[in-house]
Amino acid sequence: SAQHSAQHSAQHSAQPGGGASSLKLQDGAAPDGTDHMAAFCEQLLALLRAERPLLERRGRLIVAALCETLGPRGIFETLARGLTSEADLDFASQMVQALNVLVLTSAEALALRSLLRKGVGTAEGAALFRTLYPAWCHNPASLLSMCLVAQAYEHAAELVMQFASLEITLPFLLQIDKLVQLVESPIFTHVRLHLLEPEQHPHLLRALGGILMLLPQSPAFHTLQARLAAVPELGIFRLQLEARKPSKSTASDAAASSLDWRGLLQTYKQVQQRHADRLLEQPRGAGGLDASSGARGLPSEHTAGRA
Repeated sequence: SAQHSAQHSAQHSAQPGGGASSLKLQDGAAPDGTDHMAAFCEQLLALLRAERPLLERRGRLIVAALCETLGPRGIFETLARGLTSEADLDFASQMVQALNVLVLTSAEALALRSLLRKGVGTAEGAALFRTLYPAWCHNPASLLSMCLVAQAYEHAAELVMQFASLEITLPFLLQIDKLVQLVESPIFTHVRLHLLEPEQHPHLLRALGGILMLLPQSPAFHTLQARLAAVPELGIFRLQLEARKPSKSTASDAAASSLDWRGLLQTYKQVQQRHADRLLEQPRGAGGLDASSGARGLPSEHTAGRA
C-alpha cells in the first residue's frame, strides 16, 4: 500500500547508512501513475507530520531519495499540491523550507532547478512555478528565493513590500540572512549577472534593495550593500532615463503574462492571513520565535556551494 511504502522508505532512510544513495523502494512499492503518486505522497506527508523529529533529521534525505528513484518533478509537484491544503500551518511551513533547500541545492533536484532557472518567461518554467507557488506561500523567505531563481523579479519586489505586514521575527531575519548568502553562491550566478543590466531588470534592483532595507546592520547587510554598489553606474543612469519614457513590453514579459500575477499575490495574502490568525489564537509567548518557522528555511553557505 501507499502508506506502507511511505513508512518503509522513511524508516529505511532514517537508519544509519540509509542515505539517498542506498534508499531504494522495494519491488512493487514505487507508485506508478498520478493517483498512486498522490496517495503515496499523502501518506508520506502524514508520516512526517506525525514524526516531526524524523522530518527535522531525515526529511530532506527521504525526499531526495524519492526524487532519485521516481523523478523530482512528480514528487515536488505532488507534495506541493498536498501542502496547499495543509491544515497544520507550522508543518506546512517547515516542509516547504525542507523542499526549498532541496530545490536550490540538491543534485537530485538539478533538473527541477534548471527548469526554474529558465524563468517564468518559458512555458515549462511558468507551469512549474504556478504549481509550486501556493505551497511555497507558507514560507515567505522560501517563496522569495524561488521568485529570484525563476527570474520573477517584479513579483519578488512586490513580495518584499508585502513583508511590511509580516511579524518580523529573528528566525525570519535569519532566513533572509541566508538568502543573501545564496545570492553570493553559484545558485544565483544568473541573478548576479542580471545586475550588469539594471535597465533590463529594474525590478531585481528594487527587490534586492528591499531585502537590504529589511536587514539590520549585519555582515549580510554589508555583503548585499557591497554587491549592489557594484551595479554599473551607467546602467543606473540609463534606468533613470528609461523611467521617464513609456514602458515597453518584452518577449519575456509577454510569455510571463500567462501567469495571473494578481491572483498569485492574492493567494500569498490569503495563506499569510491564515498564519497570522493562527498566531493570534496562540497563547502569548507561544508564537513568534517558534523553531518550526526558524532558520531552517534556506540552506547554509556550505550547502549552497554544492549547486
